[in-house]
Amino acid sequence: MDLLSALHSFVRVAATGSFSAVSRETGVSQPTISRHIALLEAHYGTTLFARTTRSLTMTEDGSSLLPPASEVLELLATAETVLGRRRPSVSGFVTRGVTTAFRFRP
Repeated sequence: MDLLSALHSFVRVAATGSFSAVSRETGVSQPTISRHIALLEAHYGTTLFARTTRSLTMTEDGSSLLPPASEVLELLATAETVLGRRRPSVSGFVTRGVTTAFRFRP
């Protein structure tokens, strides 16, 4: 299981209150978001959201997990930013050769 992806899905579902909204914003299917939450619930051995057909409510355990999960994701984003600044940017020319069979003909 990709724990970071699952934590990201959990934090976004907690913020939006909707699996479908997270699916739309991330471009990941709704069943995948649901699977992330189910995998987290299995991993931690608890229920994170109380679900009905009409509502989604975070449980007490879900509320307890939210602050550290958010902190982990923030620390990861900070690490990405710090290391990203050190990477040299790509510069220079790119040359590409093709055979005459692929020559452009208007």
